[in-house]
Amino acid sequence: MANDRQILLNQLQTLLGPGGLLHDAAARRVYSLDSSHLSLGRPWAVALPETPDQLAQVVGLCAKARVPVVCRGSGTGLSGGAVPCDGALVLGAARMNGASRVLESDRSIRVEVGVLNDQVTTLATACGLHFAPDPSSQAVATIGGNIAENAGGPHCLRYGVTLHHLRRLQWVDAQGKSWSTGRGLPAERGLDLTSLLCGSEGTLGVVTEADLNLVPNPEFVITMLASFLI
Repeated sequence: MANDRQILLNQLQTLLGPGGLLHDAAARRVYSLDSSHLSLGRPWAVALPETPDQLAQVVGLCAKARVPVVCRGSGTGLSGGAVPCDGALVLGAARMNGASRVLESDRSIRVEVGVLNDQVTTLATACGLHFAPDPSSQAVATIGGNIAENAGGPHCLRYGVTLHHLRRLQWVDAQGKSWSTGRGLPAERGLDLTSLLCGSEGTLGVVTEADLNLVPNPEFVITMLASFLI
């Protein structure tokens, strides 16, 4: 078993290059926790792929070696979705931060899962658009984490949660095979795998890229304070 792990370690180091694989004690401790403060154990290593293809290969190698994989965005979740068990590989999305240009006529943008929630709105601002889901950690939360947890925020009362703003997902299954679900349309019919994947915390597939729906900025914003007497 130890020899198999060493072979896998060498394969991952070759695949991911400098800075792409962490396995020192400090990194294993940091990546053993998220904002939930739950603890299950220490991961065996931390993989930080830069591309969807690298991510798919990492999952495939771990599947062959029978090493469990736990996905992680920025670790801001409160449900423990990014907490690994002993011996697992943490698959982080921090270096997958590519984004296409905003399609103003279509009100959409394609991003990799390491892009931060707030960065999407920053990219869309020039077009008078924004990404509606706004969890309290939106300045540091990744789109991948938003999708894994089906994040909401104050805007969800009007605009809905993350699921309502997904058009298409690129994702990888447990064997490392890449798939695409959704046709990129504002509304679709048929088998809805996007809804199945969103909120599944990485247990059904690892999302690598997402086509997001953007909404127009409001004409003005006001803040109201209401008090209730009981």
